[in-house]
Amino acid sequence: MKSRKKWMVAGAALVLLLSGFVSPKATFAAKVTAESTFTDFAFNGNWGFLGDGYTVISYQDHMYVPARFVAEQMGADVSWDEATQTVRFQSGKGSTISPPATYQPAKGAITVDTRGVRFVFDGQEKKLDEGYVAISYQDHVYVPARFVAENLGALVQWSESDRLVNIVSLPESNGLAWLQAFAAKHPGELIGAVKSGIKFSSTGDAYTAVVTRKEGHVPDGVYFVKSDGSETKLQSKFETGATIQTVAQGEQTLTLISGGAGMHGMWLSAYSLGDGGKPVEVENFFGDIRADVFTLDGKLKVVVSSRDYDATGSSKEELYEYNPASHAFDKLAAYTNEYTKGAYQNPDAGAYDTLWQMRGYYAGDEGGGIPNEWNSHAAQTMNAAIPKLSWLKEPVNRSDLRVLTTVQDSTADKKTYRYTQGDHSVGITLVQVQGKGWVVDTIDPEM
Repeated sequence: MKSRKKWMVAGAALVLLLSGFVSPKATFAAKVTAESTFTDFAFNGNWGFLGDGYTVISYQDHMYVPARFVAEQMGADVSWDEATQTVRFQSGKGSTISPPATYQPAKGAITVDTRGVRFVFDGQEKKLDEGYVAISYQDHVYVPARFVAENLGALVQWSESDRLVNIVSLPESNGLAWLQAFAAKHPGELIGAVKSGIKFSSTGDAYTAVVTRKEGHVPDGVYFVKSDGSETKLQSKFETGATIQTVAQGEQTLTLISGGAGMHGMWLSAYSLGDGGKPVEVENFFGDIRADVFTLDGKLKVVVSSRDYDATGSSKEELYEYNPASHAFDKLAAYTNEYTKGAYQNPDAGAYDTLWQMRGYYAGDEGGGIPNEWNSHAAQTMNAAIPKLSWLKEPVNRSDLRVLTTVQDSTADKKTYRYTQGDHSVGITLVQVQGKGWVVDTIDPEM
């Protein structure tokens, strides 16, 4: 089958699986042979992963992928009405779910059943296009993907060379029409992320930011589109995925876009309005370990971390702070973190890094041990705090800004930070040890 035919087939008939909705009362039309296969998924620039028990199915030249999976990744609520054999979708009533990346289906021929199901989206019943049917496999129901995604207001793009189902959405009522028009204007470009309502100042024009790439994970552009349709295109560095967020700094608002650099590394780019009144790139950062952004006492910080190939177990770190007066990022520190010494050279960056170590330790990703940047007192307080820190397991999107504040009783050799996430907060105290650096001393879940 030629590539164009594959694009048309996949684009018109991507199909999604609904988990857990088969009833013993259901009536099946016939058993048919299909094939279990593999594909990747992206939702508004972020990877999505199928959990155990799911697969991607190819049937009659159409690709079938999980429906509940897609709907919940988009924040929709999905329910099953047993009496009427109806699947109900409610936009924006659920929460975004990221299943674990354990998707390793066996490839090969499988037997599935065709069946009849009713579908209701936000109170309105919708029917499958002629020629398409719902099918059942291992107690799960599979239905057309474009049918589900578009009825939830999303655009579906298919990349044959990347084996990627790319799904993007905008919250506005005309979001799908806007995305379809943009995609038609830019054929061959995959939308990696999109965010509307961006303003660089309180009185300025509103923009929609769109990150695109070509097939084969080739970076393409960062577009800023005004309401009149006029575009400013800037060069993109993002090969895989992208996340867009905005951060107010004084009277300005920066747009920050982060995304993958191949298999390893992260780009972070900052944008504002230039002297000509058009969006410009202020700065871009690259770290082969990370390039992350957070605020400390309201000031925007960027921490960049890369491997130190000259010293095992070390990394080269840089800490920047945005200066609204100069419209530029000032480098606050550059140093080497020698992890074998169990210390940080900068307490601000150390507090931020500790957040992720706490998440990993709580989830068991640290191999069951305390990170070596923590002293024994920190280990004791963390172990004691564990019952009160279950919220650390709650999903945090990359688009959610990490907010830190300095506690007032901090001193020159002892600094305490408060991290806030929703209704929760935790205190992190670091102390300076002469000849060693800053070490984590206390974790306080009551702060």
